[in-house]
Amino acid sequence: MEKCVRFDRAHPETTLTRIAKVLALALIAAWPIAGGASQQDAGTLLAAAREAMGGEKAFNAIATLEVFGSVAQTAKAGTIMNIEGFPVASAVGGRLNMSLDLKLALPDKFVRINKYEPPGLATVQDVTEFRGFNGGDVIRDSAAQSGGLNDSKNAPSPNLPATRLQYLLDAKHSFAELMLPLLAASYDAYPFEFGVGEEERLTSGPAMVVTVSSADGLRWKLFLDKTTHLPVLMTGTMKPMVSGLFVEYDMPEEDWRMEITDYRVSNGFKWPHKLMSAIGDKIVEDIHYDRFVINPKIDPKTFTPSNGR
Repeated sequence: MEKCVRFDRAHPETTLTRIAKVLALALIAAWPIAGGASQQDAGTLLAAAREAMGGEKAFNAIATLEVFGSVAQTAKAGTIMNIEGFPVASAVGGRLNMSLDLKLALPDKFVRINKYEPPGLATVQDVTEFRGFNGGDVIRDSAAQSGGLNDSKNAPSPNLPATRLQYLLDAKHSFAELMLPLLAASYDAYPFEFGVGEEERLTSGPAMVVTVSSADGLRWKLFLDKTTHLPVLMTGTMKPMVSGLFVEYDMPEEDWRMEITDYRVSNGFKWPHKLMSAIGDKIVEDIHYDRFVINPKIDPKTFTPSNGR
């Protein structure tokens, strides 16, 4: 009988042990909840953003989306860098004005179509660029009235697996840049992990911060206006995605920020109509969205994979 231990008030040491065990179990049980709180809070913030832009029901009804607009890109002429043995240059420099057509078929098809007149190249007219993906396959091609175009001789062959992978990542980063401010969600096309950062004050006022990360190393921040819940800014690192002015491949990633402004109601959605991107203190891309088409019929051939040129 002396070896028996009774868990009652008559044994102070045993009672303290019980309390310690209960507290330990409580802490262990609470640990996963604390770890999941960030995800829950990020979900709440993004849900509020989607509600402010049109409501969850309206977003869930989107199967395809087409966005028309224009873009002005700027690059400094004569910039030459040597990255891992490849000379990467701003071939022309200056300002390039293009029409923009974004086509999206959820959950995993996206293409950005740019049309422009190359400055200083009289023999090449009406260039059309296709940059996107179909699941894990690249969509990449260029064409002009004078015939097909090739990437710069300084760029690696698109037939190399490593090059195709880089082109695919570049296209998915472009998808994230252009679609995250509109959809405020993760899709199979390019899955994100969301978390919550520290609240920050912008020139427009206080903003809640949603951290955005991906398996390939993307680490961005999405800033939501604390009052309106609308996306107002994204920051992180990004390649200068400048068509015709830069050899895209192997450009280094630099500090990047994109201001998201000019909200107007279109087809029931309150969406931004202006995205202005800067690398450092230099504006490199000024996008204006003119028209949004919800659930258009998109020719399946639009998303035909191509390593392209």
